[in-house]
Amino acid sequence: IGVVVRVGAVVEVLRGGRLWRLIATSLIVWMVQLVIYQSGADAFGLDSRLAETMLAGAAGSFAFVLPINGVANVGPAQAAWAATINLFGHPWDQAIAAGLAINLIILCVNGLVSGLLWVAGGATAARGRETESASPPAGE
Repeated sequence: IGVVVRVGAVVEVLRGGRLWRLIATSLIVWMVQLVIYQSGADAFGLDSRLAETMLAGAAGSFAFVLPINGVANVGPAQAAWAATINLFGHPWDQAIAAGLAINLIILCVNGLVSGLLWVAGGATAARGRETESASPPAGE
């Protein structure tokens, strides 16, 4: 039943005209990921061309859908990224180091942003409770 509901939600998005917003957001995310991967490759001295990095990022994303993952989401995606970069003649050790470092940086940034949002959300919820307790009960 859950799958049917999800498929129905996808169909609704496609029919509702919101597909273009979804595509635009996806393109922005892909561009940001490309910059992250290219920066990581540059930081580890891989000197990869943009097309190589883009193909490696796509390979990592396709590997991400495999039903196996490691701890902290490390595993197939980084191996696929490194293997693809290696196919273009870049050293394996640098490629795997860059792939792992990129994942670690993304994980740390996600953790930091999530923590900040959690703190901000907690403060907002506390202010909301203060406002509710200061208001007189309904009907008075």
